[in-house]
Amino acid sequence: MAEVLGSLSKTLLWTVLEKLSVTSDPLFSFQVGTAGVRLVYGTTGDSAPLVFSADVNIPRANWTHITLQVHNVAANIYINGPGEDLTPTVSSTLLRPVADGTGSYRVGQSGDGSNQFIGRVQDLNFYSLALSNREIVQIYSGEFPGVRIQSACRCQSIYPRIKPGDTTVCIKNGGVATTTDTAPRLSRNAHPLEYLNDGNSNSMWISSYLNEVEIEVDLGDEFQVTIKYLFVSESTRGQVDAEVVSCRNPRIVRESTAMAIVQWTLVVKYYGSLLDP
Repeated sequence: MAEVLGSLSKTLLWTVLEKLSVTSDPLFSFQVGTAGVRLVYGTTGDSAPLVFSADVNIPRANWTHITLQVHNVAANIYINGPGEDLTPTVSSTLLRPVADGTGSYRVGQSGDGSNQFIGRVQDLNFYSLALSNREIVQIYSGEFPGVRIQSACRCQSIYPRIKPGDTTVCIKNGGVATTTDTAPRLSRNAHPLEYLNDGNSNSMWISSYLNEVEIEVDLGDEFQVTIKYLFVSESTRGQVDAEVVSCRNPRIVRESTAMAIVQWTLVVKYYGSLLDP
């Protein structure tokens, strides 16, 4: 989180974090000011620097929580956490992936000592993977937002946002809520009890193994109830995985990171100075 100090040029942006290669060339730089936030990348070799910027209001003399989420060429900025339906403040597609590699970090100024940051920074965190939108909420508010079905299962980094109206799947940032480009949050073999009345005729709950079954159905309202029985013998019982409750990924928290994909998340609590630079 960060705070900007007042009486500043509208075009001034300070360096919060810059990464340098082993040859001291800048790999990328994240800058913040009253005019907004900016990611400068692609600065190695003979390439001209590329810029992803967000013209958002960063008030002076106030703490502001800022998150930059990058996965390959998908970049998203969150100001004071995700918005309605876990949407980012700004989404964009980078012209190419951010060059990354072995190097060192410089906090509060550029690698050459210029662009000195003026203000206060607290809780600067750099993650080597792209957090999901719910995890960003957790960092901002201190609480992990729950969902009705298997809340512990996270979205993948490439599909970081839970789809509104269907919490069992995740979507990409920047897309419409009705998109069909989704990724399941739960394992296909998961049939938790919440599926029993989730309003989705395609999902089903599988009970545990029982020797006797007693079913009571109240048809006081206008319902259509479908009950399917699956009978298995002792020899085939192990082939039916009833009551499987698992995430799509073997690791509940998230998938393992792939070095071929550049992904990371920068979170900073920022407070700007009231003094002129």
